[in-house]
Amino acid sequence: MIGCTSGARAGHHRLAALLVLLAVSPARGEQETPPAPAPSDRVVTAEAPIVAGNAASAKQRALNDAFRQVVERSLASLLAESGTAAAPSGLGPLKADLPTRARRFVRSYRVIEQGESVGVFRVQLEVEVDEALLRRELDRGRPAPSSTAPASPPLTVVKTGLAPLDAQAAQAVAAALGGVGLASRLEAEPVVELDDAKVRLLAGRSGGRAIVAVVASQTAEGAVRGAGVVATQCRMGIRIFLGGGGAAVAEYSATERAFAPTADKATADCLARVAASVAGQASAALPTSGGAGTDVRALTLVLNLVEPAALGPVLRALRKIGAVSSSEVRRIVVGQVELRVLTRATPPALVVALTRELGGVLDITLSGSTADTLTLGVQFPGVMP
Repeated sequence: MIGCTSGARAGHHRLAALLVLLAVSPARGEQETPPAPAPSDRVVTAEAPIVAGNAASAKQRALNDAFRQVVERSLASLLAESGTAAAPSGLGPLKADLPTRARRFVRSYRVIEQGESVGVFRVQLEVEVDEALLRRELDRGRPAPSSTAPASPPLTVVKTGLAPLDAQAAQAVAAALGGVGLASRLEAEPVVELDDAKVRLLAGRSGGRAIVAVVASQTAEGAVRGAGVVATQCRMGIRIFLGGGGAAVAEYSATERAFAPTADKATADCLARVAASVAGQASAALPTSGGAGTDVRALTLVLNLVEPAALGPVLRALRKIGAVSSSEVRRIVVGQVELRVLTRATPPALVVALTRELGGVLDITLSGSTADTLTLGVQFPGVMP
């Protein structure tokens, strides 16, 4: 009995020791050290304003912006990896869709931080991009070896201020325009104010090339907690002027963030990304090979009229433009007329054609332009708006 009791007691001690060991040993598959922080190129921050108290909508817009940023980052890496100096000309439509459709290239993501602050919803994510799908889309945009790419409109990029950031931004835009197949060169001299006379002067010096004016700003956001990088935000706007008469034919803007170990590197990366964003928008809309394609599109033309009598000359001018199949009035309100135009021309090319047809009859100013909507101010010369 004593032997059995001792054996039972010894077994009890062995069982207790085993339980202690199990309690302190890591489970299979667990790490004994904290996980390493996510690579900085997979961490992205975005924000969106909360409109009418709708935080859910603001969150979705912030997520879409975050996905777009990281997909464009991966796209730039794939181009660099392939050793391609210039992106395929078919890349423009892909980049133009990213603000709303970048989610399809996201394999998975993890929310690091999210929340509301002063009317803005902000998210910080770790995102894994489906690079295989992105690579297939990139390959689809490359021209066949036997095909000949259409001629690109020549552009001269100018900086519209004296700050060093404007020079960096102008260089980034010039490189980005070349990257999406739009031939460009950089104007060395800064331009404080870009009026019609200055545009004509620049166009004369550059052989009639169109002018791209650049305005950019940069905001340092400080260190990203736990990632070992600093963040910076860049805003950029470009406005494209018709080289001959100084008429603005298109304008685009974008906001981007970048993360890097140093502030200078973050600023350079941020400018490159925001320039690529506006260049992608421009490549999807700017005319190539004369400004008219083979596909007819439905374009909404919104005219802000100072005088109702200006509508007649616009309708007559549209009938004279060969790339326009038809035009009809859809809606008339005080001071504004909405037309539906079937055309093979891009919005910027249509502005060029209207400016040519209405020269000396009406003054046209660009108020806004997207892939399917063009807003113009129209008035008789000398009439005060």
